[in-house]
Amino acid sequence: MNSINTRGFGLLEVLTALTVLSVGVLGVVALQLHTARISQDTHYRTIALQLASDVAEHLGQPSGTRHAASWDSASHSDSEPPAADCFGSRAHCGIDEMAAFERQGWLQRLHAGLPGARLRVCHDRQPWDTLAMQPRWACDDDLNAAIWIKIGWQDQAAPSVHAAAPPRLLLPIGAL
Repeated sequence: MNSINTRGFGLLEVLTALTVLSVGVLGVVALQLHTARISQDTHYRTIALQLASDVAEHLGQPSGTRHAASWDSASHSDSEPPAADCFGSRAHCGIDEMAAFERQGWLQRLHAGLPGARLRVCHDRQPWDTLAMQPRWACDDDLNAAIWIKIGWQDQAAPSVHAAAPPRLLLPIGAL
């Protein structure tokens, strides 16, 4: 009997075991990365939903619809003067100042929480682009249509080649 073959593992067996182990470890690492991306996307969607809920609550106030029913953060410039400080018991703000103050707060939260974010509030009959099979930023501004809150942000895992990512969250306000 050949004593060399019975004493332990050969080089071929060790290499095979290392290859199988490496494939398994790579699978676990890929699963971990995928889970991290899903967790980040869920975090962004939660931020967007909280912001959309705040905007919807504002639109439910008597003066809210008049001031925010057609607003787009893409048209907001960082060089605009800050809104009046309408926070606290000593603040005396009119309806227009309060609306500007709230929009400025939404914009700050939007950019602090979502990368490359955009917020649009508008009347729209068709928020879905049937040809592109995705939501659209454009609005028809038909005052008889529902008000839509549209929020989008850039995907950091796969950056878009377009200037603006499509809306990722659509929230209808009013009758559909």
